[in-house]
Amino acid sequence: MHYSLLKYRKTITVLLLVCVMTAGRASARDDDHPASLSILSTLLSGNTLTISTTGLAKAEIEVNFAGKVIQATSNPATGVVTATIPSGLSAGNYTLLIKQKCDRRDPDILAQSDVTVVPAVAGVPGPAGPKGDSGATGPQGLKGDIGPVGPIGPQGLTGVQGPAGAKGDTGAQGPAGPQGPAGSATIDPMKIALKQWYDTVNVTWSSVGKGPTGIAFDGANIWVTNSYANSVSKVRASDGAVLATYGVGRVPQAIVFDGSSIWIANNAADSVTKMRASDGVILGWLPVGSGPGAMAFDGANVWVTNYYDNNVTELRGSDGALLGTYPVGTGVLFDGPSGIVFDGTYLWVLNSVTDSVTVLRPADGLIIKSFSTAHVPNAIVFDGANIWIASQSGNLQKMRRSDGVILATVSLDVSPLSMVFDGANIWVAAEGRSGGARVVKLQPSDGSIRGNFTLGGDLNSGADIAFDGTSVWLTYAGNNNILGKLTPQ
Repeated sequence: MHYSLLKYRKTITVLLLVCVMTAGRASARDDDHPASLSILSTLLSGNTLTISTTGLAKAEIEVNFAGKVIQATSNPATGVVTATIPSGLSAGNYTLLIKQKCDRRDPDILAQSDVTVVPAVAGVPGPAGPKGDSGATGPQGLKGDIGPVGPIGPQGLTGVQGPAGAKGDTGAQGPAGPQGPAGSATIDPMKIALKQWYDTVNVTWSSVGKGPTGIAFDGANIWVTNSYANSVSKVRASDGAVLATYGVGRVPQAIVFDGSSIWIANNAADSVTKMRASDGVILGWLPVGSGPGAMAFDGANVWVTNYYDNNVTELRGSDGALLGTYPVGTGVLFDGPSGIVFDGTYLWVLNSVTDSVTVLRPADGLIIKSFSTAHVPNAIVFDGANIWIASQSGNLQKMRRSDGVILATVSLDVSPLSMVFDGANIWVAAEGRSGGARVVKLQPSDGSIRGNFTLGGDLNSGADIAFDGTSVWLTYAGNNNILGKLTPQ
């Protein structure tokens, strides 16, 4: 146990035993034997007791603390006695007695005082001292227990291949792989007899409003704009039945579906009608540029070409708000934007007057690039890999979308009006050179013609074509109400 530093200043009771002089001896004392001894103060630090005195002589002293003689040293020059008290003392007052021995002729001199012991309170640790020098290396200790397994180290170099093992047992049969490409179908003997080395279609007809022009599929029904009747017809795709007819703006032409709503471009009213596909309720009348004639949906917003303004308008799909109007074409002459398609990244806009196609970035309408086309381009389609552009002269150009390089040119003996891709083939709605409605089916990989179908009547400018997942639908435009459905055989 350690003890706090206490200094005691109190009345000191001094028991002085005066050496009685024998008869005839002088009473005066020398420095080695003073007449008295007094305790001035005590200071206890830990187990060390420092005692300040007066009258301390060079004679031998004895220090008694709590009834026991304790080890002590004295310094007569300073009058200081230093003693070590026992450890483990409890708190309390203890008697200190100092005995200074005289010679045998004189009695001993005594000094007494009380010392209070209290438990020490640890002080704030002092700062660490400087690091000492390293000691000598001790002897090697005993071998310790084996430690836990360490982490796996990096893989070593591949060793030399060993000899082939014995053939194992045959494993369980794995799951069926994906279906392979379709093989050559068995040819109908009648086609062989008639030398029909081409695909055939079954054609059915429906009657809609007057002047059917634009066409779109909503996943279940076909929608047709009737440009002469200022209306749209909703036709059930499964059987061609007309389900409803709804009024819209003047001279409706292009039409597009966004997943829930139908959008119709009213060419003579310079507006777009947004209609709910489920019941034909009109959700908005939206002003655009002059002569809106073609539309595309980019997955979020609807884009409209304005033929007489040389620009395109972007409408927000959710509410029809105008997001921007962006120039297209050469910017020098009247360009006449007349067709538009989205390729998953960019919008491609046909400029029928300046024989070019403009590529726009949907995020901001910025023109990324522009490429030349054949004379009077009037139809455009994306086949999942490349862009196809049809011109009035009968040329179909297959254009690489990354840089506009023409990969192939297919010459037809018809005047193309519209195109659609069905996931495997491109279908072209066209007018024959000498009249008559024609539909050409070709393979995108090499442009080879897979079918060339002649239909009754004449197609007119503005005729459109769409695919419903099974059949191809065709509007005749002009002064009639004919809607054709072609189902491949």
